[in-house]
Amino acid sequence: MDSLLLIGNVDPKLTKFMQKAGYALHMKSDSRSIPEIIRDEIIDIVLVEDGEDKQVHEWIEFLRQQGSTKQVPIVALSADKLQTLQIRDQGYEKVELLQMPYSLGTILAKVATLLRMRKTAGLKDNKATLAEVNVALRDLNERHLTEVHEAQSIQNALLPKDLPVDDRFDVAVCYDPLEQVGGDFYMVQKRPSGALQLLSTDVAGHGLAAAFIGSMTKLAYVAVNKDMPGDLLQGMNELMAPVVPQGRFVTANAFLYDPAEQQLYIARAGGPQAALLKQSTREIQCLKGEGFPLGFFEEGEYPTTSIPMEAGDVLVIVTDGLTEAQNRKKQFFGFEGIAAALEQTAPTDSAQQILEGLKNSFQSFLDGRVLKDDVTILVMKAASA
Repeated sequence: MDSLLLIGNVDPKLTKFMQKAGYALHMKSDSRSIPEIIRDEIIDIVLVEDGEDKQVHEWIEFLRQQGSTKQVPIVALSADKLQTLQIRDQGYEKVELLQMPYSLGTILAKVATLLRMRKTAGLKDNKATLAEVNVALRDLNERHLTEVHEAQSIQNALLPKDLPVDDRFDVAVCYDPLEQVGGDFYMVQKRPSGALQLLSTDVAGHGLAAAFIGSMTKLAYVAVNKDMPGDLLQGMNELMAPVVPQGRFVTANAFLYDPAEQQLYIARAGGPQAALLKQSTREIQCLKGEGFPLGFFEEGEYPTTSIPMEAGDVLVIVTDGLTEAQNRKKQFFGFEGIAAALEQTAPTDSAQQILEGLKNSFQSFLDGRVLKDDVTILVMKAASA
């Protein structure tokens, strides 16, 4: 909260107005004088009128002689035109003169503008000792960590607590956020029909803002409650497009595996292409699909396509933190990296073993290079119908 020092006979209406605007106000009281306030508080801006003890120009001179207020912006209010001219002749820096009578809106706008300019210029003064600064920084850091941990708990609560267990398919998941909270979100859910639904989403960016939009994605998923991937993405986009901030969007891949029909249904919203290993031929297919990212615009369309998925076939779904990762030679891991890892699998490998093999291949590719985005990997292997 920005700190505003009021000096002189400031109108009570103006005082209430500035308080409602969100400023922390300091003024002369029975217990503290203006010099004591300057000594004890960090002041961001001063609003001064003529008072009983000093005139505006005297207060400005006093403030500019104090180390803690030497560079603090001052808004001076005076009805005395001669005094106003005298102050201007002194050439004080960061002093704005306003002739009375004034409007409350004008004062608020002037104060807000000066504060914004001061912050932009990086002139935030700090008269505290090094020990006091360290205490304040530690307190801020602890509060930030508490908020991040709370956000992390909320985000983890949005993810599936347990993966579905069924004799007809095997599922394994890896979720590795770049920071303590991330922009990736996934869902693996067995639908009432017996089909397995898999959804992978990735918010543009990462950190707290991306995690918040990721939470919106989960709410949209629950609200739509559709089986078919295209219908699911269509409904989610209709809910999210009006509320996702400009410049933000969510890429997604949605799948539905029907073990009775041995069919995999696919819809894509700008997410990376998934990979399907056909166990009978050892062919690795690239699963494509058309569709804009979620939240991009309300008229987005997401057609559903389908492909046979037979016993032993393996589906790998990833976010672009994996496909767009680069090694020391500036090469992308890409779909080729996924395919190369799948080629090394054995027909008897479980979903978890396939996932571990892909992760090991990815780490070898990185060769110690630091990730720059969240990474999510979903592996699903079909068993007999």
